[in-house]
Amino acid sequence: MYDKRYDICPLVKCVAPLATCVREPSCQRWLNQVAECSHDTSLSRKRSAATFSHVQHPQDPAYCRYQSFDDLETVTALRFLECIGRSGCLAPAQFSDTCTEITSKVLPMESTVPREVLQGTWHKLYTTGWDIWPCQSTHFWPPTAQLSSSSSQEERATPFPDSWMKRWPDDRNTWRMDLYWQNKLTAKKQGDKEDEVQAPMTFHMSNEMYLGETWDFSSATNATRTANTAATLKTRAVMWGTEAHENWYLLDYRADLQTMLIYYCAYTPAVDRFDSMTMVLQKKQEQTNSIEKSNMTLTKEREAYFKRRARELLGEYHGNLQRIPSCLLHN
Repeated sequence: MYDKRYDICPLVKCVAPLATCVREPSCQRWLNQVAECSHDTSLSRKRSAATFSHVQHPQDPAYCRYQSFDDLETVTALRFLECIGRSGCLAPAQFSDTCTEITSKVLPMESTVPREVLQGTWHKLYTTGWDIWPCQSTHFWPPTAQLSSSSSQEERATPFPDSWMKRWPDDRNTWRMDLYWQNKLTAKKQGDKEDEVQAPMTFHMSNEMYLGETWDFSSATNATRTANTAATLKTRAVMWGTEAHENWYLLDYRADLQTMLIYYCAYTPAVDRFDSMTMVLQKKQEQTNSIEKSNMTLTKEREAYFKRRARELLGEYHGNLQRIPSCLLHN
């Protein structure tokens, strides 16, 4: 049974950010949508169930709350969310994914993907999870000790570690991973005109990434749902006041396309929830000519390859890839 104390908690511990949110129209709309998500028969729940029909629990109200982010226009709601997480006001998850037992050969990152390739920006092409927001990218930063003299000026402009980070950038085995995504598509300029479309809001999350290490999820309530094979790497992230852990399993790397097929099992202790996801990342091509870029274009044949490969390695249940929308409204 749902504990109503979790509804009262933000009213007591997050009064100031809540008051700011209520005074802002877009944030108030978000609050109303979140409230609707608590009702099984609400329009918001039906809409999110249709959008996330490919995940394990389409009726999960958490996905309804994720979808409400589509209408955010400022960071006001995110500040309120951060207070909720930091104050211990998050209710335990109502649903938790079943992570797969990895039976395929897990590839080591260090000897599979060259360091100079891994370092830099990657676009997310596919996912099997709820993270289907457009324009997703991931930037990998190596430890300071691994920056090479041939690294570009941008790559050598290493950001400062976040306050919660313990090992990056000094530990030789620890990388940093920055994720970016939008809640809306960006309009493409048509001649001298540009389509009327609400400006997107960009979200950001940082991780520490520990190569060759694996989280032990055996003490979790749903411990039988975790993948137990030694992982390619594990990650640690703190976002909106909540810490999350992920075990990544690199299952396929194509050097010709510079793509990685990765399965990961994520656990969020604060809500006792597992998320099971598969994704395909492709390295961003910056200093390449038109022929090289054409050779890495996502053709229908290559799309078919990734979808087939994911099902071969993980089965239909965990390998059902969904295309991530690119940044532009018109391609």
